[in-house]
Amino acid sequence: MGGDEQKAYYRLDGSEIVKQLETDKSVGLTEHEASKRLEHYGANKFEAAAKTPWFIKYARQFKDLMIVLLLVSEVIRLVLGDQKTAVALLALVLFNTIVGFSQEFKAEQLMESLQKLVVSEAKVLRDGKITSIDATRLVPGDIVSIDEGDSVPADVRLLKEEELETNDFALTGESNPTRKFTHAISGAVELANRHNIIFMGTTIARGNGLGVVIGSGMQT
Repeated sequence: MGGDEQKAYYRLDGSEIVKQLETDKSVGLTEHEASKRLEHYGANKFEAAAKTPWFIKYARQFKDLMIVLLLVSEVIRLVLGDQKTAVALLALVLFNTIVGFSQEFKAEQLMESLQKLVVSEAKVLRDGKITSIDATRLVPGDIVSIDEGDSVPADVRLLKEEELETNDFALTGESNPTRKFTHAISGAVELANRHNIIFMGTTIARGNGLGVVIGSGMQT
């Protein structure tokens, strides 16, 4: 399942999503089918990226076309004897590369933080029975149950909910709980406004619900 396909689920009715994912909201997946999907999608966890030395990360910033053009312009200005402009261009290069390096560093830190948010267990409907499993075994099409105080183990499109609210601070920065619903949303909306989906790494502030996994692991 690609990212574009997952993005469309908030615009579809729950029954249509269940049909597309070839699952059953009353029975869930069979263990056999879940095992097959686990082989296809991989474990529901973030892949640890290899650590790259900081100086290599910084050097990568100079591959940007704009940076290359600024450096060429700086050299030309030095050849022409325009040192003031050359210094200004150098300052611009340093500013842009430092900003780019900082953003890459923050993204890496965020990924490490998200890895810590992945829950160890999830309540899932398999072969018609709710059971607790290792959350890394969740796959798209799994029907999961969530209750107040739970951490959301994957990206889940809600099928049922009772006064459900989530803490989405880790995702959106919003400090107040977000009220969720089950109906489809007409038109395109930003991720933070897709209130019929609960996202991996957020927590349930209030209520309970049932939903279908639409994204796991690196596809969340």
